[in-house]
Amino acid sequence: MTISRNVSTFRIPPKRVLTLPKTVLTAAKDDTLLACWQTSRDRIMPSKNLWRKKQMPVAKVAMHKIKEVLRLKYVAELSQRQIAGALRLSNGVVAKYLSAAAASGVAYPHLAALDDETLARTLAGAESPPKSTPVLPDFTYIHEQLKHKGVTRQLLWEEYRASHPAGYAYTQFTVLYAEWRKRLNPTMRQTHVAGERLFLDYSGKTVPVIDAATGEVHEAEVFVACFGASNYTYAEATWTQSLPDWTASTARA
Repeated sequence: MTISRNVSTFRIPPKRVLTLPKTVLTAAKDDTLLACWQTSRDRIMPSKNLWRKKQMPVAKVAMHKIKEVLRLKYVAELSQRQIAGALRLSNGVVAKYLSAAAASGVAYPHLAALDDETLARTLAGAESPPKSTPVLPDFTYIHEQLKHKGVTRQLLWEEYRASHPAGYAYTQFTVLYAEWRKRLNPTMRQTHVAGERLFLDYSGKTVPVIDAATGEVHEAEVFVACFGASNYTYAEATWTQSLPDWTASTARA
């Protein structure tokens, strides 16, 4: 703070000057003076965004510098850091063009002989290779396998990804299969009246039942009944698929 004859001057960054009468400084306490300074500062200080430096656009690297990067690497055998210092480029820029040259698969003598336009296309193609389309699953095979007992879409997808690691994810796999099924020949749709038909069968799978006394494990059959109209389902386990078990399960259903 500087004090002149009539006024006292506060210097407020950046390069903004606030002047207050000397009588105010003499009579005001510290907290009052601070409040006055803050209020005046808020009035004269512009928005913080105005003091921020505008982001400079990234300058495009000239083609002769890119060629010099390649020459210093493959002819002079300089390190990446040495090349960046010599050409006043960032390490990231140098690494970008060296990686693009390596990915192009073209030897340096051939790259050096290319004109600017061809070299630019060669390096640009190496930087962003085209994305390959995943291999479509064999939906005919999948459809037939799903008819077998114990085969699920999850198992078939895992088998598909084992053969094609870059293939579709499980969700897309199921969506594509559903779309493929829509193109199959339509099947006859049956209309069932409520309570008219009950469909009965054994599931074909067994469930283990452990004897609590002996610990012995027995396999039980699974009986399933389902109404055609409501899809209301009943299931129970029986020891066998014999006629007595079948008729008893049907009566309970």
